[in-house]
Amino acid sequence: MTAKTLYKAKYISAEGKVGYKNIDGKMVTYFSKPMERYIVTDAKGDYKMYDPATNTVIRELGMEYSSKYSFINCFMANKTSDMGLPNLGFKLSDVRTEDKLLIKNWIGSIVSKAGAATAELVYENNLPIYIGIYNPKKEIDNKTYFGNYQKVGNINFPMSVTEITFMTPQDSSITKRTYSSPMFNEQADSKLIDFIIPSNAKVVTSPKK
Repeated sequence: MTAKTLYKAKYISAEGKVGYKNIDGKMVTYFSKPMERYIVTDAKGDYKMYDPATNTVIRELGMEYSSKYSFINCFMANKTSDMGLPNLGFKLSDVRTEDKLLIKNWIGSIVSKAGAATAELVYENNLPIYIGIYNPKKEIDNKTYFGNYQKVGNINFPMSVTEITFMTPQDSSITKRTYSSPMFNEQADSKLIDFIIPSNAKVVTSPKK
């Protein structure tokens, strides 16, 4: 995986590998650049970020960290029909076709004075190509684009994912992730997915958000 992020005229590039185990949702992301890091999470939201250089680990626990919210889980677990939106509290409200595209509209279950959050999921040739998340004020919060699909085994997998996160209507960060050389089952890198953070790693306080 290569990841390139642009925010406030600053550009960050990262390289690494991602391993995912469908049985228990364990996901290991290894970054080799710009600095070595391991990020380990699972379906229960047990998140750990390990720094080999200092043998320290930052740990968080919460469903917002769950691997089941990852787009990788959606494709591996054959959940592309809803892309995990029900797990985020969305319910399907409308389905329509437009210019050979299938569009599914979703509405959040939590309603405030400003209204409810909404989402738009767009398909082309039965494959998801776009997800838009809107806040209760009908302002766009997040856009995700999926492209460059490749057939790997019996799975159609997007090798390019671009995510735009809006901090304000005028301010956003753009991250493009490009994947290559996917491997499944016995071909996969078992050393990566079986990685375990050393038991003597020191737990440090996570930085303030």
